[in-house]
Amino acid sequence: MSMLYIHIGTPKTGTTSLQAFLTEHAAALEARGVIYPAVGRTHRGKHHSLKAELRSTVGLGGPAWQELRELRNSKPDHRVLISEESFYYLEPTALTKLRELAGEGPVTILVYFRDYAAHAASLYAQGTKLARGLVDGDVLGTKAGNELVDFDTFFERYMAKPSHFDIISRWASVFGWESIRVRPYKRDLLVGGDIIADLLDLLGLSLEGLGIPVSTEVNTAPGWKTLETLRATWLALEKMPGGCIDGRIPTAVRNLCREVVESTFAEDPRIEYLSLAQRERCAQATASDVAALHSKLAPPGLVFPLPVVEGERLFLPTIDRVPIVELADIIAAMAIRLGNDRAKQRTKGDLPKSERKAIRAATKVEKRQKRASKEASPNSR
Repeated sequence: MSMLYIHIGTPKTGTTSLQAFLTEHAAALEARGVIYPAVGRTHRGKHHSLKAELRSTVGLGGPAWQELRELRNSKPDHRVLISEESFYYLEPTALTKLRELAGEGPVTILVYFRDYAAHAASLYAQGTKLARGLVDGDVLGTKAGNELVDFDTFFERYMAKPSHFDIISRWASVFGWESIRVRPYKRDLLVGGDIIADLLDLLGLSLEGLGIPVSTEVNTAPGWKTLETLRATWLALEKMPGGCIDGRIPTAVRNLCREVVESTFAEDPRIEYLSLAQRERCAQATASDVAALHSKLAPPGLVFPLPVVEGERLFLPTIDRVPIVELADIIAAMAIRLGNDRAKQRTKGDLPKSERKAIRAATKVEKRQKRASKEASPNSR
Protein backbone atom coordinates (compact mmCIF):
# COMPACT_ATOMS: atom_id res chain seq x y z
CA MET A 1 0.00 0.00 0.00
CA SER A 2 1.29 3.46 -0.91
CA MET A 3 2.39 6.12 1.57
CA LEU A 4 -0.47 8.41 2.63
CA TYR A 5 0.28 12.04 3.43
CA ILE A 6 -2.40 13.91 5.40
CA HIS A 7 -2.01 17.69 5.31
CA ILE A 8 -3.98 19.09 8.26
CA GLY A 9 -3.13 22.80 8.16
CA THR A 10 -2.89 24.52 10.62
CA PRO A 11 -5.92 26.55 9.39
CA LYS A 12 -4.85 29.95 8.03
CA THR A 13 -1.43 28.79 6.87
CA GLY A 14 -1.99 29.13 3.13
CA THR A 15 -4.20 26.04 2.89
CA THR A 16 -6.61 27.49 0.30
CA SER A 17 -3.77 28.51 -2.02
CA LEU A 18 -2.16 25.12 -1.57
CA GLN A 19 -5.35 23.17 -2.26
CA ALA A 20 -6.10 25.25 -5.35
CA PHE A 21 -2.60 24.53 -6.69
CA LEU A 22 -2.80 20.80 -5.97
CA THR A 23 -6.18 20.56 -7.68
CA GLU A 24 -5.10 22.50 -10.76
CA HIS A 25 -1.88 20.53 -11.21
CA ALA A 26 -3.03 17.08 -10.08
CA ALA A 27 -2.09 15.49 -13.42
CA ALA A 28 1.45 16.90 -13.37
CA LEU A 29 1.89 15.72 -9.79
CA GLU A 30 0.68 12.21 -10.55
CA ALA A 31 3.13 11.98 -13.46
CA ARG A 32 5.86 12.47 -10.86
CA GLY A 33 4.53 9.96 -8.38
CA VAL A 34 2.25 12.05 -6.13
CA ILE A 35 -1.52 11.58 -6.36
CA TYR A 36 -3.86 14.33 -5.15
CA PRO A 37 -6.99 12.18 -5.45
CA ALA A 38 -10.30 13.43 -6.74
CA VAL A 39 -12.04 11.00 -4.40
CA GLY A 40 -13.44 12.86 -1.41
CA ARG A 41 -12.43 16.21 -2.86
CA THR A 42 -14.95 19.03 -3.21
CA HIS A 43 -15.01 21.90 -5.71
CA ARG A 44 -12.87 23.94 -3.31
CA GLY A 45 -10.00 21.51 -3.61
CA LYS A 46 -10.05 20.15 -0.06
CA HIS A 47 -11.03 16.61 0.91
CA HIS A 48 -14.17 17.65 2.70
CA SER A 49 -16.11 14.46 1.89
CA LEU A 50 -13.51 12.38 3.72
CA LYS A 51 -14.04 14.54 6.79
CA ALA A 52 -17.82 14.22 6.47
CA GLU A 53 -17.62 10.43 6.26
CA LEU A 54 -15.24 10.34 9.20
CA ARG A 55 -17.83 12.10 11.35
CA SER A 56 -20.97 10.43 10.04
CA THR A 57 -20.09 6.78 9.43
CA VAL A 58 -19.08 3.83 11.59
CA GLY A 59 -16.54 1.10 11.03
CA LEU A 60 -14.33 1.65 8.02
CA GLY A 61 -16.29 4.64 6.79
CA GLY A 62 -18.20 5.29 3.60
CA PRO A 63 -17.47 4.91 -0.13
CA ALA A 64 -14.92 7.73 -0.32
CA TRP A 65 -12.61 6.12 2.24
CA GLN A 66 -13.06 2.72 0.63
CA GLU A 67 -12.14 4.15 -2.78
CA LEU A 68 -9.11 5.87 -1.26
CA ARG A 69 -7.87 2.57 0.19
CA GLU A 70 -8.39 0.85 -3.16
CA LEU A 71 -6.43 3.64 -4.85
CA ARG A 72 -3.51 3.19 -2.47
CA ASN A 73 -3.52 -0.57 -3.03
CA SER A 74 -3.55 -0.13 -6.81
CA LYS A 75 -0.72 2.46 -6.79
CA PRO A 76 1.86 1.10 -4.34
CA ASP A 77 4.70 2.99 -6.06
CA HIS A 78 2.93 6.36 -5.73
CA ARG A 79 2.42 8.65 -2.78
CA VAL A 80 -1.11 9.82 -2.00
CA LEU A 81 -1.74 13.27 -0.52
CA ILE A 82 -5.01 14.50 1.00
CA SER A 83 -5.58 17.97 2.45
CA GLU A 84 -8.26 19.04 4.92
CA GLU A 85 -7.37 21.70 7.49
CA SER A 86 -10.42 21.06 9.67
CA PHE A 87 -8.83 17.69 10.54
CA TYR A 88 -6.50 19.76 12.73
CA TYR A 89 -9.00 20.12 15.56
CA LEU A 90 -10.13 16.46 15.65
CA GLU A 91 -10.59 14.98 19.10
CA PRO A 92 -8.66 11.83 20.14
CA THR A 93 -11.56 9.46 19.44
CA ALA A 94 -11.92 10.84 15.91
CA LEU A 95 -8.16 10.55 15.37
CA THR A 96 -8.24 6.89 16.37
CA LYS A 97 -10.99 6.31 13.83
CA LEU A 98 -9.03 8.25 11.21
CA ARG A 99 -6.06 5.94 11.75
CA GLU A 100 -8.31 2.94 11.15
CA LEU A 101 -9.79 4.52 8.03
CA ALA A 102 -6.34 5.26 6.65
CA GLY A 103 -5.60 1.54 6.41
CA GLU A 104 -2.50 -0.47 7.23
CA GLY A 105 -0.06 1.43 5.04
CA PRO A 106 2.34 4.12 6.27
CA VAL A 107 0.98 7.59 7.05
CA THR A 108 2.77 10.94 7.38
CA ILE A 109 1.08 13.96 8.95
CA LEU A 110 2.00 17.38 7.50
CA VAL A 111 1.34 20.44 9.64
CA TYR A 112 2.49 24.07 9.60
CA PHE A 113 3.10 25.88 12.90
CA ARG A 114 2.23 29.58 13.04
CA ASP A 115 3.04 31.86 15.97
CA TYR A 116 0.06 32.74 18.14
CA ALA A 117 -0.11 36.47 17.42
CA ALA A 118 -0.20 36.10 13.64
CA HIS A 119 -2.54 33.11 13.89
CA ALA A 120 -5.03 34.86 16.16
CA ALA A 121 -5.26 37.92 13.92
CA SER A 122 -5.66 35.78 10.80
CA LEU A 123 -8.31 33.54 12.38
CA TYR A 124 -10.27 36.59 13.51
CA ALA A 125 -10.34 37.84 9.94
CA GLN A 126 -11.33 34.42 8.64
CA GLY A 127 -14.03 34.01 11.27
CA THR A 128 -15.53 37.42 10.52
CA LYS A 129 -15.58 36.62 6.82
CA LEU A 130 -17.35 33.33 7.38
CA ALA A 131 -19.37 34.22 10.47
CA ARG A 132 -18.27 30.89 11.92
CA GLY A 133 -18.83 29.85 15.51
CA LEU A 134 -16.23 29.47 18.22
CA VAL A 135 -17.13 25.86 18.90
CA ASP A 136 -15.18 22.79 19.93
CA GLY A 137 -13.81 20.78 17.05
CA ASP A 138 -14.41 23.48 14.45
CA VAL A 139 -12.61 26.42 12.93
CA LEU A 140 -12.43 29.38 15.28
CA GLY A 141 -14.30 32.53 14.36
CA THR A 142 -15.75 35.72 15.75
CA LYS A 143 -19.27 34.39 16.19
CA ALA A 144 -20.17 32.72 19.48
CA GLY A 145 -23.77 31.62 19.76
CA ASN A 146 -25.80 34.57 18.53
CA GLU A 147 -23.18 37.14 19.49
CA LEU A 148 -20.58 38.46 17.05
CA VAL A 149 -17.72 39.50 19.26
CA ASP A 150 -14.98 42.09 19.00
CA PHE A 151 -11.33 41.09 18.76
CA ASP A 152 -10.56 41.30 22.49
CA THR A 153 -13.40 38.89 23.33
CA PHE A 154 -12.35 36.59 20.50
CA PHE A 155 -8.72 36.69 21.67
CA GLU A 156 -9.55 35.46 25.17
CA ARG A 157 -11.53 32.55 23.73
CA TYR A 158 -8.75 31.77 21.28
CA MET A 159 -6.11 31.66 24.02
CA ALA A 160 -8.35 29.39 26.12
CA LYS A 161 -8.29 26.71 23.41
CA PRO A 162 -5.73 23.86 23.56
CA SER A 163 -2.22 24.93 22.59
CA HIS A 164 -0.86 24.04 19.18
CA PHE A 165 1.62 21.69 20.80
CA ASP A 166 -1.24 19.94 22.64
CA ILE A 167 -3.14 19.54 19.37
CA ILE A 168 -0.09 18.19 17.51
CA SER A 169 0.56 15.86 20.46
CA ARG A 170 -2.94 14.39 19.97
CA TRP A 171 -1.89 13.37 16.47
CA ALA A 172 1.44 12.03 17.68
CA SER A 173 -0.28 9.89 20.32
CA VAL A 174 -2.17 8.10 17.53
CA PHE A 175 0.27 8.17 14.59
CA GLY A 176 3.59 8.46 16.48
CA TRP A 177 6.00 11.40 16.57
CA GLU A 178 8.05 9.73 13.84
CA SER A 179 5.10 10.27 11.49
CA ILE A 180 4.69 13.98 12.24
CA ARG A 181 6.30 16.61 10.01
CA VAL A 182 6.00 20.14 11.40
CA ARG A 183 7.19 23.17 9.46
CA PRO A 184 7.23 26.81 10.64
CA TYR A 185 4.80 29.01 8.71
CA LYS A 186 7.07 31.98 8.24
CA ARG A 187 7.79 33.31 4.77
CA ASP A 188 11.54 33.69 5.14
CA LEU A 189 11.81 30.07 6.37
CA LEU A 190 9.59 28.45 3.75
CA VAL A 191 11.35 26.92 0.76
CA GLY A 192 11.33 29.65 -1.87
CA GLY A 193 9.37 31.82 0.56
CA ASP A 194 6.22 30.01 -0.59
CA ILE A 195 3.91 27.47 1.07
CA ILE A 196 3.45 25.54 -2.17
CA ALA A 197 7.17 25.20 -2.86
CA ASP A 198 7.70 24.21 0.77
CA LEU A 199 5.14 21.39 0.78
CA LEU A 200 6.42 20.11 -2.56
CA ASP A 201 9.88 19.98 -1.00
CA LEU A 202 8.50 17.77 1.78
CA LEU A 203 7.27 15.44 -0.97
CA GLY A 204 10.64 15.46 -2.75
CA LEU A 205 9.38 17.64 -5.60
CA SER A 206 9.94 21.21 -6.75
CA LEU A 207 8.13 23.83 -8.80
CA GLU A 208 11.06 23.90 -11.19
CA GLY A 209 10.88 20.14 -11.68
CA LEU A 210 7.17 20.39 -12.39
CA GLY A 211 7.74 23.33 -14.72
CA ILE A 212 5.17 25.40 -12.84
CA PRO A 213 5.64 29.00 -11.61
CA VAL A 214 4.79 30.05 -8.06
CA SER A 215 1.09 30.87 -7.88
CA THR A 216 -0.45 33.90 -6.25
CA GLU A 217 -2.15 33.66 -2.85
CA VAL A 218 -5.90 33.29 -2.58
CA ASN A 219 -8.32 33.72 0.31
CA THR A 220 -6.29 36.59 1.75
CA ALA A 221 -7.75 38.48 4.69
CA PRO A 222 -9.39 41.86 4.03
CA GLY A 223 -8.54 45.13 5.76
CA TRP A 224 -9.99 46.21 9.06
CA LYS A 225 -12.75 48.45 7.69
CA THR A 226 -14.06 45.54 5.66
CA LEU A 227 -13.92 43.22 8.68
CA GLU A 228 -15.64 45.57 11.07
CA THR A 229 -18.28 46.66 8.54
CA LEU A 230 -18.99 43.00 7.92
CA ARG A 231 -19.24 42.28 11.65
CA ALA A 232 -21.71 45.15 12.04
CA THR A 233 -23.69 43.78 9.10
CA TRP A 234 -23.93 40.33 10.73
CA LEU A 235 -25.15 41.94 13.95
CA ALA A 236 -27.81 43.88 12.05
CA LEU A 237 -28.97 40.74 10.23
CA GLU A 238 -29.18 38.80 13.48
CA LYS A 239 -31.49 41.41 14.99
CA MET A 240 -33.97 41.16 12.11
CA PRO A 241 -37.06 38.95 12.57
CA GLY A 242 -36.09 35.46 11.53
CA GLY A 243 -32.49 36.64 11.18
CA CYS A 244 -30.37 33.90 9.69
CA ILE A 245 -26.90 33.90 8.19
CA ASP A 246 -26.76 30.28 7.12
CA GLY A 247 -26.46 28.77 3.68
CA ARG A 248 -25.38 31.06 0.86
CA ILE A 249 -26.11 34.32 2.65
CA PRO A 250 -22.70 34.65 4.38
CA THR A 251 -20.80 34.30 1.12
CA ALA A 252 -23.03 36.76 -0.73
CA VAL A 253 -22.91 39.38 2.03
CA ARG A 254 -19.18 38.90 2.60
CA ASN A 255 -18.37 39.34 -1.10
CA LEU A 256 -20.65 42.36 -1.41
CA CYS A 257 -19.19 44.03 1.67
CA ARG A 258 -15.61 43.49 0.55
CA GLU A 259 -16.28 44.73 -2.98
CA VAL A 260 -18.02 47.84 -1.72
CA VAL A 261 -15.43 48.78 0.90
CA GLU A 262 -12.45 48.12 -1.35
CA SER A 263 -14.01 50.02 -4.25
CA THR A 264 -15.09 52.93 -2.02
CA PHE A 265 -11.58 53.24 -0.56
CA ALA A 266 -8.62 52.68 -2.83
CA GLU A 267 -6.68 51.36 0.17
CA ASP A 268 -8.52 49.48 2.90
CA PRO A 269 -5.67 49.71 5.43
CA ARG A 270 -4.34 46.94 7.60
CA ILE A 271 -4.20 47.72 11.27
CA GLU A 272 -2.79 46.26 14.48
CA TYR A 273 -5.48 44.29 16.29
CA LEU A 274 -3.35 43.03 19.19
CA SER A 275 -2.35 45.10 22.18
CA LEU A 276 1.21 44.92 23.46
CA ALA A 277 0.06 42.80 26.41
CA GLN A 278 -1.69 40.38 24.04
CA ARG A 279 1.47 40.12 21.92
CA GLU A 280 3.50 39.31 25.02
CA ARG A 281 1.06 36.53 25.95
CA CYS A 282 1.28 35.16 22.42
CA ALA A 283 5.09 35.26 22.50
CA GLN A 284 5.12 33.28 25.75
CA ALA A 285 2.72 30.69 24.32
CA THR A 286 4.77 30.42 21.14
CA ALA A 287 8.03 30.02 23.09
CA SER A 288 6.48 27.24 25.18
CA ASP A 289 5.29 25.38 22.08
CA VAL A 290 8.62 25.84 20.30
CA ALA A 291 10.56 24.37 23.24
CA ALA A 292 8.18 21.42 23.41
CA LEU A 293 8.35 20.78 19.65
CA HIS A 294 12.15 20.90 19.70
CA SER A 295 12.14 18.21 22.39
CA LYS A 296 10.00 15.89 20.26
CA LEU A 297 11.07 16.51 16.66
CA ALA A 298 14.54 15.44 15.61
CA PRO A 299 15.03 16.27 11.88
CA PRO A 300 18.33 18.17 11.43
CA GLY A 301 18.07 21.86 10.74
CA LEU A 302 14.60 22.14 12.23
CA VAL A 303 14.33 25.60 13.77
CA PHE A 304 11.23 27.39 14.98
CA PRO A 305 12.07 31.07 15.57
CA LEU A 306 10.63 33.04 18.44
CA PRO A 307 8.54 36.12 17.52
CA VAL A 308 9.76 39.62 18.23
CA VAL A 309 7.38 41.48 20.57
CA GLU A 310 6.93 45.02 19.35
CA GLY A 311 4.21 47.49 18.42
CA GLU A 312 1.08 48.66 20.16
CA ARG A 313 -2.29 49.09 18.55
CA LEU A 314 -3.61 52.63 18.31
CA PHE A 315 -7.15 51.55 19.17
CA LEU A 316 -9.40 48.50 19.25
CA PRO A 317 -10.82 48.39 15.71
CA THR A 318 -14.62 48.43 15.75
CA ILE A 319 -17.28 49.88 13.49
CA ASP A 320 -17.35 52.96 15.74
CA ARG A 321 -13.85 53.78 14.53
CA VAL A 322 -14.88 54.02 10.87
CA PRO A 323 -15.42 57.75 10.13
CA ILE A 324 -19.14 58.54 9.80
CA VAL A 325 -18.67 60.00 6.31
CA GLU A 326 -16.93 56.84 5.12
CA LEU A 327 -19.55 54.66 6.79
CA ALA A 328 -22.33 56.59 5.06
CA ASP A 329 -20.61 56.00 1.71
CA ILE A 330 -20.34 52.28 2.44
CA ILE A 331 -24.00 51.96 3.44
CA ALA A 332 -25.15 53.92 0.38
CA ALA A 333 -23.01 51.83 -1.95
CA MET A 334 -24.28 48.57 -0.47
CA ALA A 335 -27.89 49.78 -0.72
CA ILE A 336 -27.42 50.70 -4.38
CA ARG A 337 -25.78 47.37 -5.12
CA LEU A 338 -28.50 45.41 -3.36
CA GLY A 339 -31.19 47.43 -5.14
CA ASN A 340 -29.61 46.86 -8.52
CA ASP A 341 -29.18 43.16 -7.87
CA ARG A 342 -32.81 42.92 -6.80
CA ALA A 343 -33.93 44.70 -9.96
CA LYS A 344 -31.93 42.24 -12.05
CA GLN A 345 -33.53 39.34 -10.24
CA ARG A 346 -37.00 40.73 -10.91
CA THR A 347 -36.29 41.10 -14.63
CA LYS A 348 -35.20 37.46 -14.79
CA GLY A 349 -38.22 36.12 -12.93
CA ASP A 350 -41.52 34.79 -14.14
CA LEU A 351 -43.12 38.22 -14.41
CA PRO A 352 -45.18 39.07 -17.49
CA LYS A 353 -43.21 40.67 -20.30
CA SER A 354 -45.00 44.00 -19.84
CA GLU A 355 -43.95 44.18 -16.17
CA ARG A 356 -40.33 43.32 -16.97
CA LYS A 357 -40.28 46.12 -19.54
CA ALA A 358 -41.75 48.56 -17.02
CA ILE A 359 -39.07 47.66 -14.45
CA ARG A 360 -36.29 48.16 -16.98
CA ALA A 361 -37.75 51.48 -18.07
CA ALA A 362 -38.05 52.69 -14.48
CA THR A 363 -34.44 51.70 -13.83
CA LYS A 364 -33.27 53.70 -16.83
CA VAL A 365 -35.21 56.76 -15.69
CA GLU A 366 -33.70 56.46 -12.20
CA LYS A 367 -30.20 56.31 -13.66
CA ARG A 368 -30.84 59.37 -15.87
CA GLN A 369 -32.12 61.30 -12.87
CA LYS A 370 -29.06 60.43 -10.81
CA ARG A 371 -26.74 61.39 -13.65
CA ALA A 372 -28.52 64.72 -14.18
CA SER A 373 -28.42 65.47 -10.47
CA LYS A 374 -24.70 64.73 -10.34
CA GLU A 375 -23.95 66.94 -13.34
CA ALA A 376 -25.95 69.81 -11.84
CA SER A 377 -24.08 69.62 -8.53
CA PRO A 378 -21.44 72.39 -8.04
CA ASN A 379 -19.02 69.79 -6.68
CA SER A 380 -19.14 67.78 -9.89
CA ARG A 381 -17.11 70.33 -11.83
